[in-house]
Amino acid sequence: MVAGIVAVLGGIVTVKRFDTSLEGFQHLEQMMGGPLPRGSSILLLGDAGSGKTILSYQLLHDELESARLCALLSYDAFPEDVQARMTEFGWDIISHLRKGRLKIIDCYSGLAGQGEGAIKDPSDLTELNIQITAFIAKAKGGPVTVVLDSLTPIFNGVDEKQAINFIQTLGAKVKKTGGLFIETASKGAIPDDAAAKLRTMADGVIELGIVRSRGKSHRFLSVPKMERRRISSDSVSFQIDRTRGFVFRVSRFSLLKKRVFDLLAQHHILRSTEPGERKPAPQPSKGPPNRLR
Repeated sequence: MVAGIVAVLGGIVTVKRFDTSLEGFQHLEQMMGGPLPRGSSILLLGDAGSGKTILSYQLLHDELESARLCALLSYDAFPEDVQARMTEFGWDIISHLRKGRLKIIDCYSGLAGQGEGAIKDPSDLTELNIQITAFIAKAKGGPVTVVLDSLTPIFNGVDEKQAINFIQTLGAKVKKTGGLFIETASKGAIPDDAAAKLRTMADGVIELGIVRSRGKSHRFLSVPKMERRRISSDSVSFQIDRTRGFVFRVSRFSLLKKRVFDLLAQHHILRSTEPGERKPAPQPSKGPPNRLR
């Protein structure tokens, strides 16, 4: 154990000059303290163009690959565009659509004025609620994941109270199955008080930001809230790779430092649980206590 700690400390000295590393999508799980908690609602909140939709698609694909029944409420893209966008990243959803494991509910066609889509009136939340309820019933008690991309058209189509009630009801139905309710929202596109309520209602919040400078875009992600988890709320830079999706740019020094602390903590736990180790009992004092002069 000690040799391992020494080796890691040596590595820290080595990498100080080259302190940048790229970590895969699994780094998000480290920030969240583990995989997304089942039976929860997750709000992806961020600037326009920060990557909320891509992140929701990647999470959706992971759920499908885990053989979970999924539905996508698409308010920002036609179903064929969703399929094309996911295919760009190598996330093939055709087989899942054919097998009935994925249902794309087209709420965008009605908004765009190009056909009625799955919902004649995208602001008709009652009809949408009926379709989602029927989809959940199809799972026969199994977990269901629902992705809603995005909330902006809903708040633009109905009053705030009605939108909040719909989101709360839908989230409760999905969570009851033990699945995930993932929703995206753009900062500034919905009222501030509504955004505050969404943060409170959600079990987890993932925030994305983007800064544009000199023709380049720099994206950042943080996890300010995740129920039942010990999280890292640090803001981490990331890129969107065309073959891997989200790729995080992390400090090697920070990763190695965390590894040292984990090794030290593990070593301390092992030492404290070794059999036969007992703290020496305090010796009884003999004679009267010394008086202070």
